[in-house]
Amino acid sequence: MLKLAGGNAVGKLAALIAIPVIARLYKPEHLGMLAAFSALVALAATLSTLRYVCAIPLPRRDSTALVVTCLALIVLSIYTPVATATAYVVGPALLTYTSLSALIPYLPLIIAGTALTACHEILTLWATRKQQFGQLAVSQAQQGLVGSVAKTLLGALQFKPLGLLLGHLLQLAGGNGPLIKSFATIANKNLRYVRRSRMRLVAAHFSEMPRYQLPSQFLTMATIHAPALLAPRVFGLSGAGQLALALTALSLPINLLANSMGNVYLAKISIIGRKQPSQIMAITGEVTRTLVALVFLPTLILLLAGPWLFEFIFGSTWRLAGEIAQILSVSMAFQFVSAPVAHALSVLRAQQLLLQLNASRFLIVTGVFASASLFGWSIKHVTVLYSALLCLHYMLSYGCMMQLIRKHARAHNNDSCN
Repeated sequence: MLKLAGGNAVGKLAALIAIPVIARLYKPEHLGMLAAFSALVALAATLSTLRYVCAIPLPRRDSTALVVTCLALIVLSIYTPVATATAYVVGPALLTYTSLSALIPYLPLIIAGTALTACHEILTLWATRKQQFGQLAVSQAQQGLVGSVAKTLLGALQFKPLGLLLGHLLQLAGGNGPLIKSFATIANKNLRYVRRSRMRLVAAHFSEMPRYQLPSQFLTMATIHAPALLAPRVFGLSGAGQLALALTALSLPINLLANSMGNVYLAKISIIGRKQPSQIMAITGEVTRTLVALVFLPTLILLLAGPWLFEFIFGSTWRLAGEIAQILSVSMAFQFVSAPVAHALSVLRAQQLLLQLNASRFLIVTGVFASASLFGWSIKHVTVLYSALLCLHYMLSYGCMMQLIRKHARAHNNDSCN
């Protein structure tokens, strides 16, 4: 846990340190393009393995987990050329409609980023399965360092906005090295178990992944990245860049440990399995208390001094981003606390609830931005409504997830007594 937290901290701190430099090297519209580019890559990568990748930590045997991994890689190899053809046929029209026509020349980079993201997710979940937190720590540290250095150097050399996009790709690739070696060692020992018949059985056994996890995760990513894709049409690329900096500056410090704790939480409850829901409930309570303690002080600082901090750190150009961050800080805190608990729904095979929660969140986000476009609301008015509705959503989501875990725990205790 400490190793993983340390690696994640190094990567996030490198990105945090680089933000003030990047904010002065690039214009707001450049950051708006980067946010949209990252969003498109993340959405495309979500579809790339049909979410069979999520089943990698679940089997008890490494041989079965390797079959799942090979299944995910085969799906990815089929998906990539199909996605490439689709991007060139319909991509220009969609980008033009969403006021992102500036990204049309960079369609090849979007495809490359999709493949890199999918491969990194496969390697990360394999390392999570084996609890190789040392390798994960090195990977996360390298990602943050490589991405930050690349964006800064390319910006200084006047590669704008290309420097941001290439830096993002290098960041995705930079963390794969430490994970490949450990995966290859175990894979070589179990390759003889990878057969077409077993792959069919595994695909059928984990069929809830493409049926429920895929639409649920896509809605999750669409909701997270919707502001980056919808804001350019409503506020222009410059306004989208202000929003992007606010969200980036918020997510980095607030989520400094969220992903790490989420991975550790997933590893622990995967070992316990759905037959011990009482232990899952106890671990969930412990993780929640830790997350609340971690997020309290950063949220308070942003509420009291957000605009001043942004103007001081990033320059006077970015005061609006500070005002946006001040408004969003509370909803980001609620997200920080509730997001890791969603891993329990995968272990308890409750993907339907996860899908429902993500669908409701998606409707909230798209509804807010659609209303802004229709009624011509200002970016700050939109942010207030957006933050308030998300706070309500995360509170209700956490309550629903804890209720489900308690229900499984009571049912298990009753069965034990009988």
